[in-house]
Amino acid sequence: MRHCCSCQSRKSSSDVSTNELWSLCEAAYTQYRNEVIGFGKLYDRYADDYLNSHSFSGNLDAASLNEHRKNIGIMTELLRNRRDLVEKYFRNGNFCLSEFQALHKELDTTVAPIIKGNTLRPKPDRPKPSFQCFFNEIQLSLIANYANEAQLFSTPVSAEEMKNFFSASITMPLKAANNRRVAVFLDAMCDMNMICRRWQHVIAENDLLLSSVTDRPLKVSNLSSALNEAKADPRCVYDTIRKMEEHIAKSTKSSGKDSI
Repeated sequence: MRHCCSCQSRKSSSDVSTNELWSLCEAAYTQYRNEVIGFGKLYDRYADDYLNSHSFSGNLDAASLNEHRKNIGIMTELLRNRRDLVEKYFRNGNFCLSEFQALHKELDTTVAPIIKGNTLRPKPDRPKPSFQCFFNEIQLSLIANYANEAQLFSTPVSAEEMKNFFSASITMPLKAANNRRVAVFLDAMCDMNMICRRWQHVIAENDLLLSSVTDRPLKVSNLSSALNEAKADPRCVYDTIRKMEEHIAKSTKSSGKDSI
């Protein structure tokens, strides 16, 4: 793994080389990138496997064992209760010492967001709208691959994240890399009967997407404006996105996808 210039190698500092928590966190980052982002592994399975594989320490003295137990407790808190921090820091292509220190500080000084900031609003009593769709694992992988190829979101997405997105059950909103591209992608899915006609309302009422410009949840008016701007733009990127959707649509038909 390459480190940023400001962080240097762990071997250059005895303090860093003996910092077990930093080593554990770096290992968790690498495993997250390989398993969750790379292979679409379920997040809960990733967290279970990581914690189970780091339960014991090779040291035998009491002080080291206590230190390891404390650090595993910190990692358990991070992976189990602060997925917002995991996604904030682990989704970046590089995780160096300064980022670890920032993550650790946030873990020590903040609580998991519930209402404020870029999080889902509390659920009202009435049910929220859904995309009225179902995709199997192959289709979700295809959707994730095309979304990443078209650079729809600020960071690469996995098949699991696409599953949670289209079931309106994500824990944190996805951030658009370009509002117009995302709008064209979803509108094409709608045109090909893969998602419902009121997809803009589904996104707005479930706070599924953050604007690439403001970092605030996209509303129906934002999505409508982005779509109109894209339709007036002659650039071929939007034609490419629609061709991607045609491929996905053929996949859904061949595999017998039905709306729910």
